[in-house]
Amino acid sequence: MTRSTNNHNTVLKVKGLGKEYKLYASPRDRLKALVTGNARHRSHWALRDVSFALHRGQCLGVIGDNGAGKSSLLKLLAGTLQPSTGTVRRSGRVTAILELGAGFHPDFTGRQNLYFGGRLLRISAAEMAQLEPEPIAFYALGEAMARPVKTHSSGMTVRLAFALVTAVEPPLLILA
Repeated sequence: MTRSTNNHNTVLKVKGLGKEYKLYASPRDRLKALVTGNARHRSHWALRDVSFALHRGQCLGVIGDNGAGKSSLLKLLAGTLQPSTGTVRRSGRVTAILELGAGFHPDFTGRQNLYFGGRLLRISAAEMAQLEPEPIAFYALGEAMARPVKTHSSGMTVRLAFALVTAVEPPLLILA
């Protein structure tokens, strides 16, 4: 019984995950490799054999030196990058903020960007209309919601992005 409860509460399961980047000496070598099928690269493994499970309510922090594979791992977990080896299994909706304001249109207002960003997260306009009061209350910048996002500070923009992705109460939220 405990085993099935754990599986039911698992929001993320990673097994044998690896990411290889193929490094070429020049664009010409990359082209030759594509044309001939001969390997003309050296491999750089950002991640190798990473396995873990994350259950509902748990948090995971990823720290390390520059080039250690942190961003690659987060992109693999979010599904914006494909693994070279292994598997990533996600349960339910996955939302991610991988870059400040990524996906926002600078000429749209804060409110318009809620709906625009919502569509990128597969939230319908009707669902966003129901959710809208919560991110607006969290954002707490009143009239700024009616101004283009390009006039917002970077802090205001990330607050809007965070308000958007947490409004849907995702089982898995990835912040970078």
